Amino acid sequence: MISFVLTRLPKTESFYGKIDPESLAVLFIGENFQTLESNRDYGNKLSAKLGNKSFVIDTSRNGLGPDAQGEWCNPRSRALGTVPTLNPWPWVDALLWIKRPGESDGSCNGGPGAGQWWREMALELARGAGL
Repeated sequence: MISFVLTRLPKTESFYGKIDPESLAVLFIGENFQTLESNRDYGNKLSAKLGNKSFVIDTSRNGLGPDAQGEWCNPRSRALGTVPTLNPWPWVDALLWIKRPGESDGSCNGGPGAGQWWREMALELARGAGL
């Protein structure tokens, strides 16, 4: 059971000491539009510093990794990532689609307000994944 998740953790050594490993059930690693491998590697490093805590990775929008410009807000021509699965690697409890495919990051790159459903983006992510 996931009782607490962390998102977008600063990737600095000084931050690790501020996390109480006993307060965490599962870590959540989810840098949108980054590769599965970079999220897994970051999760492994953080997990090791926290006594090998397990973690989950959000793969809902990382199928093609980052775009060439490093856009984070509704970047176009991206894809859904690996379908949800359990226990793919040691310390990784699951790959999940936590952010709903089609949920807008905000009114940028043609999107509606943050959190609003955006059918065009959902279809674009599915097409990018070959679905």
